[in-house]
Amino acid sequence: MYYLSIPICVERIWGHEDLKKLFNCDKDEPIGEIWILSGYPDYETKLLKNGEEEVEIKELTQKIFGKNIPRFPLLIKLLKAKRWLSIQVHPNDEYAIKNENEPWGKNEAWYFLECDTETKIINGVSVKSKQELVDAIESGEIEKVLNFSKISKGDFIYLRAGTVHALGPGALTLEVQQTSDLTYRLYDWGSNRELHLNKALDVIDFDNPVSEVVKLGDAFSSPYFKISKVGKESEIEGFSVLFLLEKSTIDGDPLNEYSCVVIPPDSMVHFEGSCIEFRLGEFWKKWIRTDRGL
Repeated sequence: MYYLSIPICVERIWGHEDLKKLFNCDKDEPIGEIWILSGYPDYETKLLKNGEEEVEIKELTQKIFGKNIPRFPLLIKLLKAKRWLSIQVHPNDEYAIKNENEPWGKNEAWYFLECDTETKIINGVSVKSKQELVDAIESGEIEKVLNFSKISKGDFIYLRAGTVHALGPGALTLEVQQTSDLTYRLYDWGSNRELHLNKALDVIDFDNPVSEVVKLGDAFSSPYFKISKVGKESEIEGFSVLFLLEKSTIDGDPLNEYSCVVIPPDSMVHFEGSCIEFRLGEFWKKWIRTDRGL
């Protein structure tokens, strides 16, 4: 058994025309994000059981995890920008619970599916204290203390909560995160959008300011999600989420590139193709029903 997610096109001022074309988004505004699988309030993706019967993601979430978990735990997106995103940072679990009345914070990871030749990201800061960063911001020299990392197709970065970051133009990016929309903007390249300087300064991790850009090997594990690449004929057990990197089949059903499916617990599917597989990390144990082997 599997559940096919129906993506949502999300407008962003920095959006790229390529996403409209890939997903036939019928909107006039720039599309910066495709929410591939989401249980975030007001942005819940519909699911099709075995590609046919429509199911609400809230219904599936309660069936899998029980009623205590507030929303589906993982949010999966595709992003592509025509200009730099804001320089931003996300809070950890403790800060989000205490200050935002949210169930958890926002740790995330990026896997770069396609990149232009000169694509870069902002990956942390070079200063070691809050005051040094404030001085750089107030003097108009924040760009001098940012760490820029060049990226290419197949690169991967785990962005812990507290890491200052920004996505540059030209990269088709697969993002997985805790299901949260908590983003604090430090700087936005002269736009008029709201900044969240005080909160951002509260949550930046100056002890671990930079994340490592690596090639995604066979597997990656964090407290929040486990990620592996599947590139051969396989039997895949639930609970897992599969993001297809090419046209593939599940139990003989053909599915398109960039489709996303949920394999529920107690199910197994026959997979042929190539995909990124997501499983839950240890953080989610406290939310999970004791009778489910997740």
